[in-house]
Amino acid sequence: MTTTDHAGPTNDPFEVWRQLYDANERSWSAALEQAMGTPEFGESSGKLLETMLAAQKSVRDNMRTYLETMNVPTREDIARLGELVIALEEKIDQVVDRLDVIEDAVHAVPAGPTGPEGPVGRVGPAGRTGPKGSTGRTGAKGSAGRTGPKGPAGRTGPAGRAASATRAVAATPAKPATAVTSAKGASSANGRKPATSTR
Repeated sequence: MTTTDHAGPTNDPFEVWRQLYDANERSWSAALEQAMGTPEFGESSGKLLETMLAAQKSVRDNMRTYLETMNVPTREDIARLGELVIALEEKIDQVVDRLDVIEDAVHAVPAGPTGPEGPVGRVGPAGRTGPKGSTGRTGAKGSAGRTGPKGPAGRTGPAGRAASATRAVAATPAKPATAVTSAKGASSANGRKPATSTR
């Protein structure tokens, strides 16, 4: 056996809210349509819009004057600067495109034959040799040194026995040969002949 639900009052609060909204919208839309359809409403709306535009223009002009007094760029100055930057970028792009076209044309041209070599330049004359410098004078010769005196000759000792004679010979002082050799060396160094002594 099946049971059927009977439609009763709903307990959903959102449904009640939607019904109130629809009833208010219908009443207000009818009243507003009637009010906005009159020419007086159009004139009053136009005057209100003109007043708002005039107030906005005065505020903008006053702000521009204030910023110019404070040396601060205005909105128009920044917009003009942006236009100049955009124009400069476009010109740079055009220059780059033209340079690319020129570069492609240069690479496309085949290399021509090599021309003849130019004439060789003449060699210039050689410079003159400068004068020779004067030769320095020879210094004076030094004087020769004097020969030293001869040493005294040694005395001959008494004759003794054979063994003592040999001892005496060994013990006898040397003859002034060193003096002679020194005299010879001095004479050879001085360029003079040594004086020979006769005994």
